[in-house]
Amino acid sequence: MLVAAEEELVVIEDVTELKRAEEKLKQSEERHRSLFENTLDSIALMDKEGRFLTANPAMAESLGIPPEELIGKKLSDIISPEDVAKRRLEMGRRAIDTGQVQIFDETRNGRHFNNIFVPVKIPGKKETFQIIARDITERKKAEEERESLLKELEAKNTELERFAYTVSHDLRSPLVTIQGFTDMVQTDLAQNDLEKAKENLTFIDKAATKMDQLLSDTLQLSRIGRMVNPPEDVPFGEIVNLKEKGIIRIQWRN
Repeated sequence: MLVAAEEELVVIEDVTELKRAEEKLKQSEERHRSLFENTLDSIALMDKEGRFLTANPAMAESLGIPPEELIGKKLSDIISPEDVAKRRLEMGRRAIDTGQVQIFDETRNGRHFNNIFVPVKIPGKKETFQIIARDITERKKAEEERESLLKELEAKNTELERFAYTVSHDLRSPLVTIQGFTDMVQTDLAQNDLEKAKENLTFIDKAATKMDQLLSDTLQLSRIGRMVNPPEDVPFGEIVNLKEKGIIRIQWRN
């Protein structure tokens, strides 16, 4: 807005929107600064020579150097052995040259880390890249536990299949006996041979009792679950005696 005062020209400009924009920019910078300083990820900005331009507290702590002492130092001055520092610098330079993010995982001192190298262009400054290192040890442990559980589940499923096959085979035997002697009893009754029918009914009763015992043992086993005991040496003669008494059953597998 222009205002004429006698022979002087006064320019009045409304800077409200400018002030608002500056305030929003300031708030945005404060938020990013807070995230940068308080995140658990290790973050640093470096130039193409591997020199630290800035680093957050997490990065400084991971390297064991105060943030103010870290600035200006090179990777090769801090990280050993030398080939490790060289590999990181090569990854950073590749990110700058290709303009693409570079990612690789590594293991250090028993812990797992995910490293991300991001190309960053800053007007008026040398070519730079950003390192973001994240501790993924707990995630790796969870993945390993998951793989272990899957293998254990697979083993249990295989064991369950074998168990189902064995139970099916054992239950089929008394069923065959019952079916066979039922036919014989019908024949005996048709011939009015009651004594023979009673004798054959005895075989049916024994087969039914055996089936009932098998079902009872199966139910008990399902309640107990899978038990793992340490192996121990047992005399073969004792095993044979237990088998003859019907306490155990031996299956030979190739």
